[in-house]
Amino acid sequence: MKVFAKIFFIFSFLIVFCFYWLLQCVLPFGSELITFALADDEFKTSYHITYTINKDASVFVQQNISLENKLANVYATEYQINLGATQVSGVTAWDKQGSIAPQLESKENSTTVNLAFNQKVVGKGEQFEFGLSFLTADFAFLNGKVLQIGIPKLADSQSLAGYQIILKIPVSFEEPIFINPEPRQIQKLVDFNIYSFEQNQLIDQSVFAAFGEKQFMDFNLHYNLNNPHSSPGLFEIALPPETAWQKIVLNTLEPEPENVRVDADGNWLAEYALDSHEKLEVLATGSATLYLEPQPIKLALVKDLATLLKTQEYWPVDHEQIKSLVQQRQTPAKIYDYVVQTLDYNYDKVEQNPKRMGAILALAEPDQAVCMEFTDLFVTLARAAGIPAREINGYAYTKNPRLRRNDRAGRAVGCSENKSRIESASGQ
Repeated sequence: MKVFAKIFFIFSFLIVFCFYWLLQCVLPFGSELITFALADDEFKTSYHITYTINKDASVFVQQNISLENKLANVYATEYQINLGATQVSGVTAWDKQGSIAPQLESKENSTTVNLAFNQKVVGKGEQFEFGLSFLTADFAFLNGKVLQIGIPKLADSQSLAGYQIILKIPVSFEEPIFINPEPRQIQKLVDFNIYSFEQNQLIDQSVFAAFGEKQFMDFNLHYNLNNPHSSPGLFEIALPPETAWQKIVLNTLEPEPENVRVDADGNWLAEYALDSHEKLEVLATGSATLYLEPQPIKLALVKDLATLLKTQEYWPVDHEQIKSLVQQRQTPAKIYDYVVQTLDYNYDKVEQNPKRMGAILALAEPDQAVCMEFTDLFVTLARAAGIPAREINGYAYTKNPRLRRNDRAGRAVGCSENKSRIESASGQ
């Protein structure tokens, strides 16, 4: 008698969630502060900074700075500023009497610029204006077809007399995926789209943005099948499906499966026959087009939502502890908040090929959670509250090595702590 087993690893590229979450967490910029050295009780400082994004994602930065004397007998002779960037070139500076020779000091995570002014402006209430410009590769980068931008926040921005940021984006880049904070003003010109931000939006706040309507990715997926039984069995792997958010082209699937079918959820399942105790590695290669906005497509819908309310091995919907917890948490938002506030992601455990705990054990050991536990607890509580819920698996792409988690073969994989895994093997 053949043993039929389903191995669900549903690689749905969760671009809707991942776009914003990844950009907040993955961008290798935005955390450094722009700092300056002047006494607040002696000067009022105003900043007007323009960031012009070039087509190669390099950024030309121009800072126009104004100092107003608060005291009659104190004036500025020099100025120091930390640029919040390490890849800096073409630094120039000036005041009304001409150019200033900038003195640069490179550090591990920043570049400090020292300026000695040509001009001396004396008198209470008198203003002194100067400027600084440079080119950097640290504030933006192209990730495929998507432009990602992170402007560092200005330290002590609350103490400034004025602070404005202008972001100039070439029209060749498409509409924004998101901009945070929301621009105070948007101006569309022939060559550039201009986004303006005011001081009250920028208090202790970096500017993050992404532009583009779609992304292109190539994938190589390795599936390791294992039949631990003493009799032959049929095993299925899930291939990346086409959804409203992604278009898939499958180039190779080796070895060829016995059969390929589409299940009720729209997953493409490839079937393999394995002899007793046989192991098999399957390689799938292809490409994916990921969309920001859903595309018209006929989707497979779950006809019987009651199946998404059932108790299962790792989702004990009828457990007394679960029933007690959902009494005060009857909405997805309340359940989500409870899960992320209760569990702590154990990054060290990810490297150890962790064993799935399920919802109850996750509650007992909240500091031992990884992706699976966040998902299992959420799905269990949602189902117990009468909210149909399932699990979806996906890959999150990042160039930041600190956010990568590698499998034993060294292939980079990723998952969201809370939302990127839905419908996995152990739950079926």
